[in-house]
Amino acid sequence: MPQCDVREYLSQSPDEYLARLFSRPDLKDYLYRDPVESCAGSSDVWDIWQAPALRDFKFMDGSRFTKPLHNESRLIFSLNMDGFNPHGNQAAGKQVSVGAIYMVCLNLPPAIRHNPENTYLVGLIPGPKSPSKDEINHLLRPLMDDFLILWRSGLYLSRTHLRPNGIRVRCAIGPLICDLPAARQMSGFANYTSNYFCSVCTQQLAQINDLDVSTWTRRTFEDHRKHAELWREATTQSARERLTRTHGVKWSEMLRLPYWDPSRFTVVDSMHAFYLRIFRYHIRDIWGMDVNFDDEEIIHEPFSTQPTEPEMKQGNYVLRYGSISMLKTLRHSILRELCWERDGLTTEGDASELVAHLKDYFLVPGLPAPPALALSQGGDTNFYFLNAGKQMMAELQIEDLRLIFKALVLPVMSTQPSAKDVAKWSASADQLRKLIQAERRRHGIINMRGDLRSAEDANKPTGIMLGRDTLEEVRRDIAQLNLPSWHPTSPPCPGEQTWGKFTAAQWRTFCVVNLPVTLIRLWGDAPRGSVQELRLNNFIHLVTAVKIASMYSLDEDRIKKYEYHMHAYLTSLLQLYPGLQLTPYQHLSLHFGDQLRNFGPVHAWRCFVYERYNHLLQSVPTNQRFGDLERTIFKKFWGAQYIRVLYKDQSFFPQDLVPLVEQFNQRFDKDLQPSVALTLLDDEYYQMDDSASWNESQMTELLPHYHDALKTWIESADPDCADPPSRAFFRKTVRRFSVDFKTYDTSAKDSHVSFQIDPDGEWQAGVIHQLFSHTRTSKGSNVTQTFAVVAAYKELPAQLKERDRYLSHSIVTGRLFYNDIGLDKYLIPVTYINCHIATKPLKPSYFGIHDECLLAIPLSKV
Repeated sequence: MPQCDVREYLSQSPDEYLARLFSRPDLKDYLYRDPVESCAGSSDVWDIWQAPALRDFKFMDGSRFTKPLHNESRLIFSLNMDGFNPHGNQAAGKQVSVGAIYMVCLNLPPAIRHNPENTYLVGLIPGPKSPSKDEINHLLRPLMDDFLILWRSGLYLSRTHLRPNGIRVRCAIGPLICDLPAARQMSGFANYTSNYFCSVCTQQLAQINDLDVSTWTRRTFEDHRKHAELWREATTQSARERLTRTHGVKWSEMLRLPYWDPSRFTVVDSMHAFYLRIFRYHIRDIWGMDVNFDDEEIIHEPFSTQPTEPEMKQGNYVLRYGSISMLKTLRHSILRELCWERDGLTTEGDASELVAHLKDYFLVPGLPAPPALALSQGGDTNFYFLNAGKQMMAELQIEDLRLIFKALVLPVMSTQPSAKDVAKWSASADQLRKLIQAERRRHGIINMRGDLRSAEDANKPTGIMLGRDTLEEVRRDIAQLNLPSWHPTSPPCPGEQTWGKFTAAQWRTFCVVNLPVTLIRLWGDAPRGSVQELRLNNFIHLVTAVKIASMYSLDEDRIKKYEYHMHAYLTSLLQLYPGLQLTPYQHLSLHFGDQLRNFGPVHAWRCFVYERYNHLLQSVPTNQRFGDLERTIFKKFWGAQYIRVLYKDQSFFPQDLVPLVEQFNQRFDKDLQPSVALTLLDDEYYQMDDSASWNESQMTELLPHYHDALKTWIESADPDCADPPSRAFFRKTVRRFSVDFKTYDTSAKDSHVSFQIDPDGEWQAGVIHQLFSHTRTSKGSNVTQTFAVVAAYKELPAQLKERDRYLSHSIVTGRLFYNDIGLDKYLIPVTYINCHIATKPLKPSYFGIHDECLLAIPLSKV
């Protein structure tokens, strides 16, 4: 019998996780409440529980699932699967992967929901290879067994911190939050490069450029389950592949959950969709960002298109079983996708450079390829399909052509021909050769003339719109742009291969902040109707849509604006670049508005935090041996969770151990710091905590003009306070919207803000000079409030505002002010501060303004 590897799947049951969760005193206020009721009272949607997908989620009896019952708790979890290289993303050599399955308890408030100690690490998928196709079902099966029990009968905990007599816990799985390949694998949809590429509607690949959303037919839960069950009952692999091609569906163990609708709960992750795919595709593939070319330089090849599933299957076949010479025959876009699928490999460079990146990723030499059929004149079907030139193909006999056709062409035809058609084609050598060559041409193996393609023939964009001159301006602006300390930065030299792959945060900064600053400066005065103006407006539509979709709060008006701008972007994109084929992610972006309606703001259902967990797992020291390293990573992470919880309450420890606890917390928090602003929120509605945490000895007498300004404000806002005290607690920083706002003498970068003098007024740009917290008595109770003293930048007069090209795109790029702080200072509540701003000085003469200006860009998430 053939031998196979036995790999250990390390996991913990949800029973263990739930018992640990309910034993914690710090979570007692959240695990027993109804999260829907706790979020009530706001007209805007701030969290996932205010949106209908979970708010209206039903139990078996038709009642709302999270409606509290006596002596029962009900929780809903999100689910994620992602892979990481345990040797580090920069490690050279063959690609290896360990997978992690995570769950997050959505009942916890946003402030602590994604904290590592609260995460349920379901299990580690052993390396060095990730599970392929439906192999993931073997790992999902025990988890679905557990969650079926948690749904039907629940888990009875005999004792918890709050309920000494015990409580029953029921659980359900809500959104599946993964990148597109993992999401399709987990949920049972066909790969996103297949003919049925969409998980929401039934559009086919040939219709991907159709933007008339009203004509799209949505998938249904009933059809999905029916087709998935047909797949499960099929007895041969070929029958299953045929069903997948016909319906775009496979069986997933998640379908055993009676409530889990894959087309509803398989969400499109905004991190991968917007930052790592749509932005990247626009900049690299459509605009051809490359410092080695001049702006507007024309390259001879047409636009590269997203490789199809058969093309990627062929590419992975070559990488697994082929040779360097065979790899060089692949199209540029396929090589880039192969690099992209291997974490740590740059996707920069021409085809020969990408081949060089991939050469270390061939598997062990001598690994047998899938069975190939021998041909009558030597060689086999696989070799001829990949390597035959025009003359070699012309000399093949009809019996050999039949073998190649039946082995490599017929199985991947999108519409399976009838037996009569196959018999007709098989009788003609010319017809068989034509069909084989068409398939080889579709894979990029040969060119339109029938000649083998070389690395030099690889696909390149039609024109370089971000060439060396424009990129030089972008780099100059990047160097001059002042960002707050928490904000991710772009690579300083975009367009150069040495900087490798951008991270999601870098793509976000580069496209949402850096490029609009430069392109509006360069193209903002372009003649009306010019190509430059059309390109700029097209790109600004995209940036505006992404910025709206990423906000912490939503309403129907904002969602409709997102849909308008995304549709306008795609429509004008196809008009600007004829022959362009949209990608699956671009199509899915038109479904994203409905997902915002169903699930609310993306902070509760995006992958940033799971990538951060992967980084933590990747950082665990191991002996680098598969079989051992998974066990080490799993135990270390689990142990760190225990310690993190234990160290939360320092009162349990002797005084001598308190410094150790503080050192641990600082180190653990430091590991998470880069993504805090992108993943975590501070409190229920992301405001600030004004609770008093100082004593009388720390209070300072307010300057008379500060006290007078404070009294004036309180007289208007709180007339029940007759005589506000003149003493306050001065502070250097205050935390709001998950970031620190600081005084200018503490941090110049973190003191520049967008603020309003009154809640209904226009926003101003300014600098925080003072921060203080003040306590007054109103209606017999103490009211503590934090105030800021802000100096404002001078406004442009109305006639010059008309020349401000940034103002017409203000939701993306803000507006211009004079680069001069006025004499007036304003005392305002800290809640009147909107956000930090990025600033960039502009020399005189831009847009006909003859004084130095300051571009202020609000970095608002609200």
